[in-house]
Amino acid sequence: MLRNAGLTRRILLPLSAGLLVNTDRYFAALNAYRLGDVEPIVSTFVDAAFGSLQNADHLAKDLIVTRRTWDELISARSDSTVWPLLDYCLGHPAISASAAATELGVSQVAAQSAIDRLTEVGILRQNSPAKRNRLWLVSDVLDCVEQFMSRAHRR
Repeated sequence: MLRNAGLTRRILLPLSAGLLVNTDRYFAALNAYRLGDVEPIVSTFVDAAFGSLQNADHLAKDLIVTRRTWDELISARSDSTVWPLLDYCLGHPAISASAAATELGVSQVAAQSAIDRLTEVGILRQNSPAKRNRLWLVSDVLDCVEQFMSRAHRR
């Protein structure tokens, strides 16, 4: 509903987690709604939405700090594929060379070279020892998302 109303473009807010923070309040609001009183359910949803927005803001700040930390680990030419790959990694906690090449508009060789560079400094780690269809995980981003989910599910 939020996306259809144009209030979010890419993010889905975990409103259910916000509603589960206080299940007694949520169930009381549902019961009030069944009896014709809309205010409690509306205010419960509004509070859940604001809680989700605060959590999303926290995630965004964590990712900004992560990106700045990465900048300090890398020394490369300003036109290196490494820089746009870092930005790509922020939104993709698991990447492949072919997907990165397509997204960045570079050759697979250039994408693989940038991936190797990020692997050397510890930003990426290969998910398996396979030689084909390899995936690399962006541990820092996965950590940020895990913290986000942990905050979202606090009761």
